Amino acid sequence: MTEVDFLGYKLSDKGLAMDSAKVRSVLDWKSPRNRKEVQRFVGFANFYRKFIKGFAMQTAAITDTLSSKKKKFIWTEQAEQSFQKLKRLFASEEQLLHVNPSRPMRVETDASDRAVGAVLLQQDPHGDWRPCAFYSRKLSKSEQNYTIWDRELLAIHAAFKAWRHFLIGAKHTVQVRTDHKNLEYWRTARFLNQRHIRWAEFFADFDFRIEYIPGNNNVMADALSRKPQYLEEAAPSAAKHIFAPEAWACASATVDLEAVCRALQEDPFAQAKMEEVHRGKAKDDEFQIRDGLLIRKGALYVPGDDLRARVLQQLHDAPTAGHFGKEKTVELVARDFWWPKMRGEVADYVSRCDTCQRAKSVHKPPAGLLEPLQTPLEPWERVALDFVTDLPSSRGKTAVLVVVDMFTKMAHFIPCAKVATAEQTAKLFIDHVFRVHGLPRSILSDRGRQFISNFWQKLMGFLNVKINLASARHPQTNGQAERVNAIMQQYLRCYANQQPATWVDYLPLAEFAYNNTKHVSTGVTPFFANNGRHPRTFPGLERVGEGEPRAAEALASELQEVHEQLRRQLELAKHAYKLQADRHRRVGEDIQVGDWVWLAAQAVPARSLAKKKLGHKQLGPYQVEAQVNPVAFRLTLPEGSRMHPVFHRSVLTPYKAPHRFQEPGTAPDPLRETPTKRGSPRGEPINEVTEILDSRGRGSRISPRQRRYPGQRQQLGAGLCLGGTFAQRRISCPLPTQAHASRVFRRLAFHTHTFSQHVPGVRLGRGTGTRHTLSGGITLGVGLRPLLLVGRSTRGAVAQEVAGGSLAGNTLR
Repeated sequence: MTEVDFLGYKLSDKGLAMDSAKVRSVLDWKSPRNRKEVQRFVGFANFYRKFIKGFAMQTAAITDTLSSKKKKFIWTEQAEQSFQKLKRLFASEEQLLHVNPSRPMRVETDASDRAVGAVLLQQDPHGDWRPCAFYSRKLSKSEQNYTIWDRELLAIHAAFKAWRHFLIGAKHTVQVRTDHKNLEYWRTARFLNQRHIRWAEFFADFDFRIEYIPGNNNVMADALSRKPQYLEEAAPSAAKHIFAPEAWACASATVDLEAVCRALQEDPFAQAKMEEVHRGKAKDDEFQIRDGLLIRKGALYVPGDDLRARVLQQLHDAPTAGHFGKEKTVELVARDFWWPKMRGEVADYVSRCDTCQRAKSVHKPPAGLLEPLQTPLEPWERVALDFVTDLPSSRGKTAVLVVVDMFTKMAHFIPCAKVATAEQTAKLFIDHVFRVHGLPRSILSDRGRQFISNFWQKLMGFLNVKINLASARHPQTNGQAERVNAIMQQYLRCYANQQPATWVDYLPLAEFAYNNTKHVSTGVTPFFANNGRHPRTFPGLERVGEGEPRAAEALASELQEVHEQLRRQLELAKHAYKLQADRHRRVGEDIQVGDWVWLAAQAVPARSLAKKKLGHKQLGPYQVEAQVNPVAFRLTLPEGSRMHPVFHRSVLTPYKAPHRFQEPGTAPDPLRETPTKRGSPRGEPINEVTEILDSRGRGSRISPRQRRYPGQRQQLGAGLCLGGTFAQRRISCPLPTQAHASRVFRRLAFHTHTFSQHVPGVRLGRGTGTRHTLSGGITLGVGLRPLLLVGRSTRGAVAQEVAGGSLAGNTLR
């Protein structure tokens, strides 16, 4: 038995055919008279649609009669013609081959204004191309609006989608034939829309090539003109990809294989290995040659710096790679590529990546071992000051000034109305510390505005008291006061939690309780360390020897012995604390003056950084200007930064210069003043005056004055005459027109009575008259923004500080 009827088909060793009995029923089918009969015929014919080429196109006129139920059914002439033609196609009794995945396959496609169609063909044992299946479908209304290029590509997409189970596992490259020549170049199209991108992703799973044949030849041809040997000679080389198909989604760019082949010809290492392979001298089949490429253990050898740079940029810098660390990037590169010392080069590339250095946190213990402060020699020689702020209002007080003796650990808790000014801080210190203990030799504090003010600096200088300020954003420097702050707040939480407004009443008791408790470092209470005795706390309970008179010499000797013991205890405690702290720290890389370093963003006030959540973890790089002590460095910060430039080693990371494959980083510096920060109230850009082109007249003088606050060592330039009989000054300006420039600058002007508020460190000298007519600009010297003086005022010059870039172009008069 060579054939059998099975489920409406006739199966044989030659292929698959329609059941002849069912075909005869189609030939006897009468023309439909209503919608139900049309649906019945189309449903029956649809069962055999894979045997009929262009089935959707042939039935389009028939299905159009079903377009609307509201309209009266009309059997049109076009529908009748299609009906009769379809019956003749059934009579042809086309026999379909069984699909054999091991044999070459061909897909022929076509598209019209109404439908798309395709035929899947394979060679029979005689070498003739015969159909295995037909496919067609009607286009939707939106698809009918596609361009001809898109419709033709849609036909290929629809065919591959319908026969995916046949084509995706094809042993040979699938040959796709179309009568639209432009489709031969779809892989190299420069501009793709979203639809094309989706289709390209779908096609990536298939191995196929597109060939053009004229429309009049786009039929199933006989085998003689398409024998396998002819196809092999005419077929173009299939497109090859560096990445495996499953890696397509994570690598959108590839290395040009032709460029690799060319580079191999000039690479001595590759030539030597390829010669060994040709001579059969390669060891353990480590190297192979495939399509002119050198393969080592399945990985492509990449010659030359240019190609290696492209690989690293794609597998580390690209969004599909993710800027991951050394190990992950090495593994990703090693999947498909290899070259000598590749792992070391990839690791070096990643460690020098500017984006990685900026965006990633340092997951190591803090750098810089503990540097303990010098032990004082006597009580109240060195004191530490700090403020505890934002407390609930209690009798008008919302803050506490904490003063701690670094020797005896005695503390004073001084309530104040708010964060005090420098003058108020000085008065509090005199009223509560100086009158009891006298002047200290040095004061340690953070960089609060009270302690860096000119008043505080001058006052302490006049009293011969040395000021020690903590490094920027490193409260551990003043750790003694910070620890006492925590103890005080812990006490207040215990007793004033239910009634926060009463914390001021508990503050003296908190001070007494702290000073009457043994300190871990000294082994005695601060009271005893300071006075040589404990205070009386329980009336009627007398200690041995208490109340008896003692000689002054004996009292002094006892107190001196206590202080000697304190010094020994403090040294032991300092040593033990250093050992404990250094367990969680590291020495860190060596940093020298002149080196460039990253500054941790955590060391910068939040107000200086925008979008902190997604901001860089490291800022800079900045150059090291000086080493203040073993763990503190002064950096050269950008012009306009108002930060103190001394930072602890723990917030500094050595900068690594770019790899030879990388470009220098171009990320903006958030610490550098920008025109948007120092622009007009409306956010309009303001430009910097860089050159005075002309001047004449005499009058007032802009005089220099040193900026006193720490971290700013800039000084104004002097000697520019303005005002009085001033007639004309010209500046260069990039604004589009002179009128526009004048209008912008005049609108941004302000009077001299607010001059010093906007530009600290500048004063305007007096002129000979009460009216000044000024126009133009001046430059104020190194480190400061220039000023633009415009307009007229009976109270003096009208001035505007100018920030931004350089000026060139139009002239403002």
